[in-house]
Amino acid sequence: MRAQEKALLRMLREGPEGFKGGLSTGNYLTITGASAVTATRDLADGG
Repeated sequence: MRAQEKALLRMLREGPEGFKGGLSTGNYLTITGASAVTATRDLADGG
């Protein structure tokens, strides 16, 4: 499963209240296990 898919599934599970401050690079790293470079790139370009 791609990192973007993991992040999307987690966001859907958490619902609208799950990421009140938005999805940070740190959260993305924890959810996906992606590298910091990949996380930054994915969040910057929307996947």
